[in-house]
Amino acid sequence: LIIYGQRFAALSVCQFADKRQLVYRHGWINDKGELNETLLPVVTLPDIVQQYIELGYEMRLDGIVQFGWRLPDGEWQSIEPCFSASAGKWIGARMGLYARGKITGGEGTLVCSAYSVTER
Repeated sequence: LIIYGQRFAALSVCQFADKRQLVYRHGWINDKGELNETLLPVVTLPDIVQQYIELGYEMRLDGIVQFGWRLPDGEWQSIEPCFSASAGKWIGARMGLYARGKITGGEGTLVCSAYSVTER
């Protein structure tokens, strides 16, 4: 789950050789196209073949975003620090889902349910 413009933040489920972690990434891309990124491990996920995790965020009217997550039947966990969404070079901030892999010979599946927007 990612929100991006010139500044960005994302929640990523990362599979390492010995563990699966939820990682919070945030940073910016400068005018030269150079990436400045901070990776913060959030939690090591249980070693289950099919593990479902709910990812989400709350965006305030001032553009401040707070990401969060929960496992099935678990309590909602907010993630710090909050993130200030910014416009991109030519358009406003965007939201998206992404999947990518780096493990040679590895395989995996990303299954997404419907995306919903709720106004509070």
